[in-house]
Amino acid sequence: MTLPVTSDAPYGLVLLLGGSLKLLWRSRRALLRAMTLPLVLMLLVSLPYDTAPLQVAGQPAAASQAERSWPVVLLLILLDLGAIAMFSVAWYRFLLGYGEPRLWPGLHLAQLRYLGRLLFLSLLPAAPLLMIGESMIPGAVLVAISLALLYVAVRWSLVLPAAAVGARVSLARSWRATAAGHAPPLLFAPFFGLVVLSAIVGMPFLLFAGFFIDANEPRPDRFAALLLWFEFDVLALLAMAQASAALAIAVVRLLPDPQNS
Repeated sequence: MTLPVTSDAPYGLVLLLGGSLKLLWRSRRALLRAMTLPLVLMLLVSLPYDTAPLQVAGQPAAASQAERSWPVVLLLILLDLGAIAMFSVAWYRFLLGYGEPRLWPGLHLAQLRYLGRLLFLSLLPAAPLLMIGESMIPGAVLVAISLALLYVAVRWSLVLPAAAVGARVSLARSWRATAAGHAPPLLFAPFFGLVVLSAIVGMPFLLFAGFFIDANEPRPDRFAALLLWFEFDVLALLAMAQASAALAIAVVRLLPDPQNS
């Protein structure tokens, strides 16, 4: 597996962060194609809601009909997760040399396989935080456990790009490959990437949306709320694209032959 853009720089935070951001720019046409359908699906998820993704005026909004109906909420969650899996698998496959993204990527097993691993690695460090205030364990201890599990999840994260392209990479092999100080760059590259993308894309988008928000209203009107959802979803997909590019670079560097277990 090879990336469309390779580098001879040593593995580290500079390579993962700089290389991933360069990939987003150099592959912007492919990125746009991979984002199109998932972005439409994510916007459809926001339509039943009457609120913006963030409370701009700082006042709580009344629950919409969608928020009061659990079947609708479950359907929207599944649609959102499907869009994320569809985008991530198409983007990973492009980065790792498996072909250009299509406007209609279709549904296939790789998306379900990828989504299962993504949910597992995401929920693993989040589980202790959900227990804060609900158990006798002190909150500080639960936060410490969550941070430890976050480290574990980062060490296992190489299974994500492997799952997207159908390579058999076990959690144990990902753990071994991310030893010797290889895990911290995997943790901080997406974090700093989100900061960079928020400054370049997020803030100008938010300032633009501010022209359509009435300061005298407790919450944005329907058009302004939808515009904020659009900006929120675009930034979320860009952040996932950058994190995925960093992971793809790491896979190529740390697992040069992932098909061999």
